[in-house]
Amino acid sequence: MSSSSKTNILSLNQWALSDKPKCEDFNYDNERIENILGTHCVNSTIHVTGSDKQLWNEPFVIGNYQGSNRSEVDFDLGFKPKIVLIFADTVPLYQVVSGVYRHFSAIATRGHKGYGLEITNSGFKITHMQNADSFNSMARLNDVQYIYTYIAFK
Repeated sequence: MSSSSKTNILSLNQWALSDKPKCEDFNYDNERIENILGTHCVNSTIHVTGSDKQLWNEPFVIGNYQGSNRSEVDFDLGFKPKIVLIFADTVPLYQVVSGVYRHFSAIATRGHKGYGLEITNSGFKITHMQNADSFNSMARLNDVQYIYTYIAFK
């Protein structure tokens, strides 16, 4: 005979001293627990995944590169950043030389390019200008004289 009462939430057997438990009662309880907890444990929408944990533990990447004067350079980070910041280590964010603004820094977000900086599906791309544009500005994100630092947020 099954128990004379059940637990409130999982409806598991709750025996009184007068009850006579049977093997199928225990099997029923075990199967019920397995189904409810098993379904819960494999539900990825309510549990943190390994990639979620990695993102929390490593929310950004910091790196450096030596300028090479190449006009375009792609950086493969293995992920599409949400935000990228770049700056030359030993100069101001920009300088004005003979009326031309030389930008040694940039910020880009997904969907919004920075001046000389663009987010790609696997990292980012920089543009290094040798001549000023129509606004008397030039992106100097790969000048051979400088080391640059980037911060890419996942």
